[in-house]
Amino acid sequence: MSSEEVLAEKRRRNAGASARFRDRRKQREREIQDRCRQLEQRTRELEEALRRFEPDNALLQHDDDDMDLPSRARTSMSPPAVSNTGGDRTTLNDRVSQLEHMMDHFRQEKETDAQKLKELEKENVYLKSLLVPVHLAHAGRVVPPSTPPASVVAPSPPHFSSSSATTDEDPLSNKRPRLSSPSL
Repeated sequence: MSSEEVLAEKRRRNAGASARFRDRRKQREREIQDRCRQLEQRTRELEEALRRFEPDNALLQHDDDDMDLPSRARTSMSPPAVSNTGGDRTTLNDRVSQLEHMMDHFRQEKETDAQKLKELEKENVYLKSLLVPVHLAHAGRVVPPSTPPASVVAPSPPHFSSSSATTDEDPLSNKRPRLSSPSL
């Protein structure tokens, strides 16, 4: 390749890289503008929510004063008034950020509470399955009539653990000797 061909190839590559760079920059600008519009919309929604819950909030009163002015009057304001309004806008934006943070926090709490509820429901189903009447759980064995139904049986204190009806053992196994093989 001659030096002119090499330079032409470099220019072509450089032009392609420049075009890609401009495209990426334009795409980033569009994404930033979209994000800005989304945040402005979210700010308006949160301001409206704040108006519903606290219509006399000081942050909203300053904001409403700015909205009542015609656009040319707002642009012709003196610098101290604009900076003062900017401070109010900043505190309102801080409040919006705080509300968004609280909403995220409550959303996470709701998800964890829902997960805990599911786990408790599973545990409840499992515990209910353990409360099957003893005569059904031990097919073929007769339960003495003095044994309360499984729905009434409460967990026994530790010193009465031998009479617990929620275990897989025979409740009378420690009171009588075994004379046959354990294939009952």
